[in-house]
Amino acid sequence: VILVDLVKTLNEGEAVFEDMHLALKSILKTFTYGSNNIFSKFFDLKIDQVIFAATKADHIPASAHESYMQLLKEMIWDIKKELDVKHIDTEVTIFSAVKSTQFVKAMLNGVEVDCVRGIVEDEEEPSTHFPGYLPNDYIDPSFWKNADFNFQTFKPISFPPRDSNAVEHIRMDRLIYSLLKDRV
Repeated sequence: VILVDLVKTLNEGEAVFEDMHLALKSILKTFTYGSNNIFSKFFDLKIDQVIFAATKADHIPASAHESYMQLLKEMIWDIKKELDVKHIDTEVTIFSAVKSTQFVKAMLNGVEVDCVRGIVEDEEEPSTHFPGYLPNDYIDPSFWKNADFNFQTFKPISFPPRDSNAVEHIRMDRLIYSLLKDRV
């Protein structure tokens, strides 16, 4: 699993986004890809599955989740092509292990927009934030020119006092399934 903090990267701008893209390329070039058999499991373990997972899906309104996932797909598309990993099971997903926000609607300049509500770091009370619009692709030349993101860093929620109360998440169950599907 390759975890990618796209929220922070988008906030920082095009140069940091491209740095992350290059870093992912460098990291992925260090692995040995292929299928495993009984002998390779002991002597020469190969990577036969890679999951790229964008974190902090709870910092983005649910209506933008598809665009968020599409950005990650575009970021790794050329990496997959360059590394020739067509024979490797690759997956792209977004998730949040613990959902620390709520998805709400709010009025902004007379227009209803999708927002997130949570407790921002260094604050004590919940507040509502509009993080900006995510386009469907970052390859579009106007993407960075028109980019106006303002993703907040939210405090994690307090865990329930009893184990019987589940903590909300976003797609964590799918991520775990993807990791274990061939192993169980």
